[in-house]
Amino acid sequence: MPRDKLANLLSRSAREKNQQLALGFVNWLRARNLSPSTRYQYQRSIRRFLDFLKADDVCGVTHSRLRLFVASLGQQSASRGSIRSHAIAVRQFFRFLVFAGLIRFSPAAFITSPKVSRRLPRCLSETEVTRLLSCATEPRERAVLELFYATGCRVSELRQIRIEHVDFDAGEIRILGKGNKERVALFGREAAAALRGYLADRARGFVFRNRRGRALSVSAIGNIVADVARRARLSGVHCHTLRHSFATHLLNRGTDLRYVQELLGHASVATTQFYTHLAIADLLRMHQKCHPHAGEQTP
Repeated sequence: MPRDKLANLLSRSAREKNQQLALGFVNWLRARNLSPSTRYQYQRSIRRFLDFLKADDVCGVTHSRLRLFVASLGQQSASRGSIRSHAIAVRQFFRFLVFAGLIRFSPAAFITSPKVSRRLPRCLSETEVTRLLSCATEPRERAVLELFYATGCRVSELRQIRIEHVDFDAGEIRILGKGNKERVALFGREAAAALRGYLADRARGFVFRNRRGRALSVSAIGNIVADVARRARLSGVHCHTLRHSFATHLLNRGTDLRYVQELLGHASVATTQFYTHLAIADLLRMHQKCHPHAGEQTP
């Protein structure tokens, strides 16, 4: 066989092997109950990593080669957060290869990624939430926004809610959260009225569905929130903004942190503590706005 054809065959074999290992990695993530969005982010990062390797066998990658990959991301003007996400995905990928017995030691174990300062996300005031809800003119818009704000659900959780999981009498919804963990979300009169008005006579199936009866996509729900926010003249409002606002307003009104943790579906209270910073920032903003001596002193 000619040398160039042999080289092409070997390179194609290495590429195919890498792709098969990437598929195995995704299945491993699924078995560990990682959320679909996390699996998608990891899969995208590994695809980029394999493109960098080209025809090289991933099982033979060295520590120095991984450092070159991280450096290449910086040369491509990737943000610090993006570089960190890719580095975390690669570490998990090599952890999978060790678990599968394909390599003895992970060359990614000591790969460092840039630290990213966590900025406080957008949080609406209670007045802004009222304004946003008042601009939801259609029944579906009203139901989406009221449920987001009443329950603090993630968009991935909201889209999966089925009518059978809603208990109007108790004001409870059975939610399937991250890692397929179930929890109970609570809602009040406003959300119940909006939900009843939208569902009409429907008694089964997904609450928010498309024309084929399937769960409404994340992007479709995001578009609903964005459209209403545009009419309300509120910038930077996304689905997660209402989750942030839900937690912040509860803490501002004296709700115990552990209770908020349970409602948000956080595995650790340390994650929920981040919202205390939002609550403090919200209180400071209101203090600056409302207290007579909080503004700048006039000469």
